[in-house]
Amino acid sequence: MTQNQQNVQNTSPDTDAIIREHDEFESTHTSFIHERMNALADGVTAIAMTILVLEIHVPDDTSSAALLVLATQIGLFALSFVVVANFYHTRMRLMSLVARSNTPLIFTDFLFLLGICLLPLLTKMVFEYPDHRLAVAGFGFVILLVTGIQNAMGSIILKYRLVSSSAMNDVYTSEASTRILRRDARQDVLGTLLVMLIAIAQPAFGVWFYAISPLVRFLRRYRVGSAYARLGRVPTIFDEKLERSLLLRRRRR
Repeated sequence: MTQNQQNVQNTSPDTDAIIREHDEFESTHTSFIHERMNALADGVTAIAMTILVLEIHVPDDTSSAALLVLATQIGLFALSFVVVANFYHTRMRLMSLVARSNTPLIFTDFLFLLGICLLPLLTKMVFEYPDHRLAVAGFGFVILLVTGIQNAMGSIILKYRLVSSSAMNDVYTSEASTRILRRDARQDVLGTLLVMLIAIAQPAFGVWFYAISPLVRFLRRYRVGSAYARLGRVPTIFDEKLERSLLLRRRRR
């Protein structure tokens, strides 16, 4: 072997070391993007949850009619606040499982935030036209859209195995779990669509149907979460969905 060949061999890079360095860089890169998306979501949601309070005006007098209008506006603000908070809570629990993001998840997350930004505008329309079907339908459509997008985010997390634990990836992507989670997602979207149709049919009472829906979801999560708490465990959002399906099966038997 000549001196030149020896020099080339001595200075040739270690392929394994390059691969390890690239993997470390990719992990750091995707983790950074994931953290920034969470920070953006925090800011967008905080604004969406509070901006509508600026649309509530102090009445010029204290007559019964003026106070009734004020109470209605406060109620609609509370409705928008609860709906956005419910979506944020679900997103937060989804993202708590993810160690890194990928392009499909980031793109879907931007669509989710777009829907969150639209909710205050549609709520303002309900402020102005509480008995108008178009206003009630628009509000319901955005809720339906964000619900579908959020379910898509969960599907992407499972499809690309973005859950940080490999053991949990195996559990959540099993055939039985996939079937249960897909059925739960369909039921979630169909339930939201049903509430929307009822609200459109009866716009005067539509906001009440929208208010009841997130409360029902919260009570469902609370029931399963309480069962896990008695066992000293903290369930993930996927655990809750799987356990809820198992509870329904036991009741049918």
